[in-house]
Amino acid sequence: MNSRADFWDFSREDRYRAMEVLLQWEGACNASRLSELFRVRRENVTRHIQEYRAEFPGQMDYDAIGKVFRPTPAFEPRYSRGVISEYLTLARRFYTGDGNHSWLDCGPSPHIEPDPAIFRGIISAIKDQQPLLVTYRSWNHPSGLQRRIHPHALAYSGLRWHCRAFDERTESFRDFHLGRIDQLDHDGETGTGTTGTHDRDWNEYISLTIVPNPKLSDDEQNLVRADYGMIEGKLSVQCRRSMAHYVLQGYQVPTGGDSPDMNPRATPLICENLGEIRTTLFQ
Repeated sequence: MNSRADFWDFSREDRYRAMEVLLQWEGACNASRLSELFRVRRENVTRHIQEYRAEFPGQMDYDAIGKVFRPTPAFEPRYSRGVISEYLTLARRFYTGDGNHSWLDCGPSPHIEPDPAIFRGIISAIKDQQPLLVTYRSWNHPSGLQRRIHPHALAYSGLRWHCRAFDERTESFRDFHLGRIDQLDHDGETGTGTTGTHDRDWNEYISLTIVPNPKLSDDEQNLVRADYGMIEGKLSVQCRRSMAHYVLQGYQVPTGGDSPDMNPRATPLICENLGEIRTTLFQ
């Protein structure tokens, strides 16, 4: 195993966050575990654990039998947020699939990789406030249609990257999926592009109220509440208005409203305030 020279090669935040994530979710942390994760020599790790203990006493106790540190009842994350996504991030970053962690499978991370040249072009246009001439493919124009757009932001939906831009063809602010942009050319002077100041759907944040499908039985609804860790029977998700459709897609919430033929087990979640955001959703 190739080792780095020192645990210092990683930032203080990385080191302390990893300790806390392991304590929170695996219930144990020691120099061997950290050296394995970060691929550093074990002797370089012990002093960093002691430094953390000195700075935050009462966070962990040493288990002499297991030869690990364990969280105390008073443990409280200081460098991490205490959410499972941090453990998933740590696992995907350091677990290499070399057989040493056969007990854990994080699964593939759904993701569509953007073309770096297109991504750089969008970033440049945003920073320089410069219009772009793009060839954009859509369901209405699958072979592509030339459009002049004014990018002002990038958004990641959890699967795809989108450019938020003013579209001259429709005279409105719209999302453009980067994977559908075939060609991109800067088309105008720096500073002449339309900014996102008046893009209401981008600038406004809304709350989506996601609840169990009421067509499920009471027991089934309780199961859904437990599945999604709902508080007081619902999930409240804050997002930009322009991102609402993507958020609902991520939760597999139907955006077309109720249907008498829809199997509630196939759509166990609904958006309780769908009517308030319907004009924002894609048709």
